[in-house]
Amino acid sequence: MGFSSELCSPQGHGAVQQMQEAELRLLEGMRKWMAQRVKSDREYAGLLHHMSLQDSGGRGISPNSPISQSWAEITSQTEGLSRLLRQHAEDLNSGPLSKLGLLIRERQQLRKTYSEQWQQLQQELSKTHNQDIEKLKSQYRVLARDSAQARRKYQEASKDKDRDKAKDKYVRSLWKLFAHHNRYVLGVRAAQLHHQHHHQLMLPGLLQSLQDLHQEMACILKEILQEYLEISSLVQDEVAAIHLEMAAAVARIQPETEYQGFLRQYGSAPDIPPCVTFDESLLEEGEPLEPGELQLNELTVESVQHTCVRAGHWAGLWLWPGGQACLALRGRLGGAQL
Repeated sequence: MGFSSELCSPQGHGAVQQMQEAELRLLEGMRKWMAQRVKSDREYAGLLHHMSLQDSGGRGISPNSPISQSWAEITSQTEGLSRLLRQHAEDLNSGPLSKLGLLIRERQQLRKTYSEQWQQLQQELSKTHNQDIEKLKSQYRVLARDSAQARRKYQEASKDKDRDKAKDKYVRSLWKLFAHHNRYVLGVRAAQLHHQHHHQLMLPGLLQSLQDLHQEMACILKEILQEYLEISSLVQDEVAAIHLEMAAAVARIQPETEYQGFLRQYGSAPDIPPCVTFDESLLEEGEPLEPGELQLNELTVESVQHTCVRAGHWAGLWLWPGGQACLALRGRLGGAQL
C-alpha cells in the first residue's frame, strides 16, 4: 500500500491536500511550543542566576561552619545550573527550533510544488484526452460530410465535363478525409498512450515521490524531536551531576560536629561568680540566732507555714530548690502544733 496505488483518484488528491494542511498546522504548533520552551528556559535560568546573586543566607556565619559551606555549595551549583539551562535554551533555539523552521518552509514548498504538478498533469491529460480528440472528431465530421456530398454530386453528374469535375472534387475530399482519418487514429492512439502513461506512470510516480519526501521529512522531524528531548531533558547527566553535588553538600552536614569549630574559636573556661552566703556579721548585735537556720517558734510558725504552702502551690515542692526543706519543715510544724 502506498500513495501511488491508493490516492490516484481526485478524492485521493483532496485527501492529500487536507493531510498536508493538517501536518503544517501541527508543525506550526510544534514551532510555537519550542519557542515558548526557549523563552521559559531563558527566564528560568535568569531567575536562578538572580537568586544566586541575591543569596545572603550564609553571610555573617563562620566560613568553617559545615552548614554554611554546604549552603554555599548549593548556591554555587545553582548558578552552574543557571548557566547550563541558559546554554540549553540557546541550543534549543539554534538547533531544533531553527531546523523545524526550515522543515516547515520545505513542507510549504512541497505542498505548492505537488499541487502545481498535479494540476499540470491533469491539464495535459484533459488536453490530449478531451480537447485534442474533440477537435479531431469535429474536423472528421466536417470532412466526412464534405466527402459524402462530393460523392453524391459525382454520382448525380450526367455530363462528362461535370462528371470529371465532380470526380476531381470527390477525390480531393477523399484524400482529405483519409489523411484526417489517419491523424484521428494517431490522435486516439496518442491519447490512449497518454492516458496509460498518466495513470500507470506519471501520476503514480508523482505520488510515490511525494510519499518518499513525506517519509524523509518525517524522519527529519523525528531527529529534530529527539534532539529537542535530549537538550531539554532534566534527567541528563549534566543536570544530574549538579544535583548530586548539591546532595553531597547536604550529606556533609554533621549535626553532632556542627558547632565544634565555633566552640574552638569562642569557647573559654567557665567563669562562675562566688555564690551568696549568710553574712554572720548580722548576728553580732541582737538575738543569738543560728546562721543559715530557720527560726521556728510560736512567733514564726504561722508565717513559715504560709510561706511553705505558697511556695509549694506556685513552684511545686519537688521542683523548687527549697521544696525538700519545706516538706521537712511541715513535719516539724505539725509536731509543734500538736
